Amino acid sequence: LMTVCKNVYCDGIYDLCHIGHKKLFKKALSHGNRLFVGVVGDKDACAYKRPPIMTSDERCAEVEACKSVTMVIPNSPCFGLTQEFIDENQIHVVCYGEEYLERWPNPDDDPYYGYVRKIGIAQPLPRTHGFSTSDLIKRIQNAAPADEKKSAT
Repeated sequence: LMTVCKNVYCDGIYDLCHIGHKKLFKKALSHGNRLFVGVVGDKDACAYKRPPIMTSDERCAEVEACKSVTMVIPNSPCFGLTQEFIDENQIHVVCYGEEYLERWPNPDDDPYYGYVRKIGIAQPLPRTHGFSTSDLIKRIQNAAPADEKKSAT
């Protein structure tokens, strides 16, 4: 009996890969049987938000070590997936955070997932609230001893 492969894709920066990312991977995999995770490269990550703490290679290694992940696609596009990228990587479903739907209700305005929404392969997923890389960085900063906090200001 042959098993049909249904390849699911999700992408991100995945800096300081944490439980929120791992929950996303597990939810994404529930929409298929192989999970391909695109890790945005350092240059594009800096254009999107703050520079990552971990290098692209470190972030790829962390993601690759996650149980739900079948394959990592390094230096994945940050802005807009193309049909060429989808075909090249044999992607059937693209999962992404539902916050993109809230920010861009109209797919024509969505610079990240607009195309995959329009062609019907997009699957929004709920975000793990209260846990993000930014939250983790704040926790680390707040946990620093008082003398380190003084020297940082």
